[in-house]
Amino acid sequence: MVHVVRYGVVNAPAEKVWEIVGDFDGLPEWNPPIESSQPETIDGIQHRRLKFSKSGEFFERNMGTDGTSIGYKTLETNAPIRGYVGAISVMDQGGKCILCWSSSFDSSEPGIADAVGSIYQAGIDTIVAKFA
Repeated sequence: MVHVVRYGVVNAPAEKVWEIVGDFDGLPEWNPPIESSQPETIDGIQHRRLKFSKSGEFFERNMGTDGTSIGYKTLETNAPIRGYVGAISVMDQGGKCILCWSSSFDSSEPGIADAVGSIYQAGIDTIVAKFA
């Protein structure tokens, strides 16, 4: 099992950051490697089809949110990843916050954890810079 965690300290209240990262279909707005996200609703549950700039595609299901974190699961992908489950969380730190993106999945692809982590870090760095 592969585990990936990336985080950044954001100079903004958690509520402001959550307004951006809490939108399940809003990843292309703040994460440069993600080209597009097409929303779908299946049996009343939010899904999205993500297209990455380097040809990766993911079909994911929203696993729910508590207003400070959102979980999601990949149902289909052309990437060498199986059983992917991820979460994006915002943790209040008294006027600042910690933005954390994490996941677990199976893969035998060398370097996959670094590749996934670089996607997370690109998004986190965009949010950190927005509030710098």
